[in-house]
Amino acid sequence: MKKTLNAVCLSGLFCSALLLISSPASAQEGHWWLRTGPAFVDFKNDVTLKAPLLGGEVPGANASVKDNVSVAAEIGYDFTDNWALGLTLGYPPTTELKAGGSLKNLGKLGSITYGPAVLTAQYRFTNFGRFQPYLGAGWSYMLVLDSKDKAVSNLNVDDVNGLTLQAGFEYRNNEDMGLFFDVKRLFLEAEATGNAPPAMGGIPVKGEIVLDPFVYSAGVVFYF
Repeated sequence: MKKTLNAVCLSGLFCSALLLISSPASAQEGHWWLRTGPAFVDFKNDVTLKAPLLGGEVPGANASVKDNVSVAAEIGYDFTDNWALGLTLGYPPTTELKAGGSLKNLGKLGSITYGPAVLTAQYRFTNFGRFQPYLGAGWSYMLVLDSKDKAVSNLNVDDVNGLTLQAGFEYRNNEDMGLFFDVKRLFLEAEATGNAPPAMGGIPVKGEIVLDPFVYSAGVVFYF
């Protein structure tokens, strides 16, 4: 129920923003654009593993989150020559949680498939001709679509959201298309819960995961 409400709220925010920028008053001044290409998700990998029944953190234990390669698309609208609003969506990748340290022999703890979404306001610097850098800031949301057990059973990871910072540049070949490179830093902290393997008594375990990924993307931008 919580995930559904979060998704509805985020969808409402996106729809409201897109309705605002597509109003007749705005349409006379700006234009739409679409950036699309491959994206690399580089996770921070700061994971704390806890066993509440044992009194806290598991001594010497840690875990890592596997980086991902996906395809991203960012659709946006220029209000003016300098100000724009962009919505980034990505093809849902699957990442793995792997045990490390004193629990390294457990191997893969589980995997999750997630749908990323980012909404940012952007400022474009237009005094460099065809080369146009930009900076942005906004909010990101990671919707967990599926989770699969491995060493940990009953694996559950909550949806997360947080601040996003953005920087990049476009090189405009002509009025219809160009090239871009984009970097986003998402500040996300997730909580994973489940049960330890039978060899450890199947006790409840919890992982506090600082994801904070950098998302690098590059490709083609189209102007409409």
